[in-house]
Amino acid sequence: MARTPVNGMVLAIAATFGATKTMSAITNATSAVATFEASHGVIVTDIVQIVTSGWAKAVGRVARASVVATNDVTLESLNTSNTTDFPAAGGAGTVREIATWTTVGQILNDSVQSTGGTPRKQTFQYLDQDAEVSEFIGEEAASFDFTIHDDLTLSGQALIETLNASRAVTPFSLTAKNGVRWYGAGTFFISVAPQLTGNDSVKRSVSIALAVPKMTQYVS
Repeated sequence: MARTPVNGMVLAIAATFGATKTMSAITNATSAVATFEASHGVIVTDIVQIVTSGWAKAVGRVARASVVATNDVTLESLNTSNTTDFPAAGGAGTVREIATWTTVGQILNDSVQSTGGTPRKQTFQYLDQDAEVSEFIGEEAASFDFTIHDDLTLSGQALIETLNASRAVTPFSLTAKNGVRWYGAGTFFISVAPQLTGNDSVKRSVSIALAVPKMTQYVS
């Protein structure tokens, strides 16, 4: 049995990217194997994002390269084995490597919370039945919300300001003290007005709205 502590977790946001590369094919597997264009430059442990794909549920996903065999790159834990969600031979598109990350500092520990991501269901009753039935139809939209001490001289906060203006879907990572790491992609918001409270420091609220519902998790 293992526990992953929230305290001490580090948030990092993708800051720069390599050139967008063609992905001519991607397999159905528990760790999909993608065929990148020649001289793609990706090596083992690099983090890449699928920019476009014939598979709608793959667009925006972020994964780690675990094996590189010339142009075939295994995207660790990117599970595309469900051919209903990922029709065979239909996932070609483009990818980009995440070149650098920027950490976000001064996040107030007691302000961090996640919202959404819970099951959605519909309830109905047929005319010829005596009881209602329910079925799951998806998940609610998810977000991460927190408060920071205001300081735009910090690169992480400056990057969030830029992303707040652009609303670009951008990869981010959450890394726990025990090494467990999650990768996702979302849009960023930071409050325009400072939060002012007497006998306290100036604060601002931040939210990350997940634009890609599925995050990729690695334990080491």
